[in-house]
Amino acid sequence: MKEAEQCLYKISGANGDGYTNSAEKAMGELRSKLEFDDVNDIISSGLHEYIEHLQIKINNISNKINDNYFQIKDNFASQTMGQE
Repeated sequence: MKEAEQCLYKISGANGDGYTNSAEKAMGELRSKLEFDDVNDIISSGLHEYIEHLQIKINNISNKINDNYFQIKDNFASQTMGQE
């Protein structure tokens, strides 16, 4: 997660102090949660539920990366084509 977070910072040009978009924010929140989650709490709440919640968070981050980095390009291309 740390490596993925650093990659997002490289793409956006951010220095890692805070976040510049929703993808960076969600990635930072998940990384922090994983760093501080306690194994006993995970087991008591249910490992299956924990992993399912983790998968949902990762899918959410994927969607935010798409929204922040790929949809902008599509929007720009359609705007450019409309101006010709």
